[in-house]
Amino acid sequence: MHCRQLVLLGVLLLFQLRPIQPSGLNRFNFSDAFYQDPSGLFNPAAVWNPAVGWVAVFRWDRCFYQRCGIHHTGTAPLLSVCGKDARAPDLQAASDNYSVWSFEPKALNKLKRANEASTATSADLRLFNFGGEVLAGHWMKFGWAAKEAPAQHKCWSDGWGDPHSCEYTAISRLNFQKRQLELLYQFRVPIIGTTYRSEKNWAFLERGDRLSILYSMLPCTAIFTYDPASTKGAVFEKGLCYADPDQTIASATGLQLSSARLSGNPVPWTHHAANSSGADMHAPGSLDFYMQASEPTRELLGMVHARQGRHDYAHWALRLDADSLAITHISTRPVLQSKSYSDLGGYFAGVLIVGSFHEIWTPDGQQVLRLLIGEGDQYSAWEDVPLADIDWTTMPHPFEAQSEDEVLAFDWKNRQ
Repeated sequence: MHCRQLVLLGVLLLFQLRPIQPSGLNRFNFSDAFYQDPSGLFNPAAVWNPAVGWVAVFRWDRCFYQRCGIHHTGTAPLLSVCGKDARAPDLQAASDNYSVWSFEPKALNKLKRANEASTATSADLRLFNFGGEVLAGHWMKFGWAAKEAPAQHKCWSDGWGDPHSCEYTAISRLNFQKRQLELLYQFRVPIIGTTYRSEKNWAFLERGDRLSILYSMLPCTAIFTYDPASTKGAVFEKGLCYADPDQTIASATGLQLSSARLSGNPVPWTHHAANSSGADMHAPGSLDFYMQASEPTRELLGMVHARQGRHDYAHWALRLDADSLAITHISTRPVLQSKSYSDLGGYFAGVLIVGSFHEIWTPDGQQVLRLLIGEGDQYSAWEDVPLADIDWTTMPHPFEAQSEDEVLAFDWKNRQ
């Protein structure tokens, strides 16, 4: 398939894309070989790190499970450093300069032995910074071949009713010298109680010298602090719970709070004009840029999604107070929705997964929310949403839960 160049106002060449797809989404310019049935390269995510530059990661399945059986073997992630320009990732570099990574073999084998498992796979990495390093929160699955999971490993299943597997969320460090992922911690799901809903994709946020974990966003933002010394790997900090008894929020936005799921990690929102020339400019959205910007508004941008039908995924933008992590606003309409596009591709047409999102300033000074999207569990794509075009609905003040039991009680009451 031929490629073309997208030039933003003839000033800065940022991307090289496939010809415009019928879906309207902009697909990454990887070789067609990555997308040949039964394989796929999808669920991209990226982060800016001052020491490394833009880092992007992709899930690469060489044998998609519906074509290979429930015990398909997942492959290692594909990773690319996408340029040093702080203003935006160079997505052309993603397809020109990539490498296949793996988990550190000894650690992975040790994990398999500890879990009495015959297989261990991982996917859907969500990148974030912590202590100057690039870390990843990700899904992890252990399999037991022909036998069911041992009794001590009865845990969250992937929804396919497979008794031979067990799923977790984990944190790993990216070792750029070895091109390996070094597992730091494996969490059980759910991390809160035993009856709270199971969340596959958590959000991670560096806050000073601590790492905050957002296990869920709505109707309760369950906030933990990463602590590997704890028996759960994390200590409960607080819960911020939002009630919508009169369906005011649901009517205004189309989102039932109880159906919302996290999409990617929150990012700082700078709220002011950027220097499009790049002179003396930090990365938009980075903590450094955020703290040194003139008159920062101390807000974060977040996202949640919900299935509105079998083939309709909708994503809403959120505004959060950077100090309390309270949600102050939600977009009045979805900023990304499957039904807005025609002929979406992939094995699950209509499934749109946002792996990460970024505040980007285009050369003409326009502030956009750049979404990195997994299309149909087969393709990698991206889309720009002008932040000025988003209308916001104010969220009610949250009830602050001081214990996990209060979060569980609130959740149970608001699901009746």
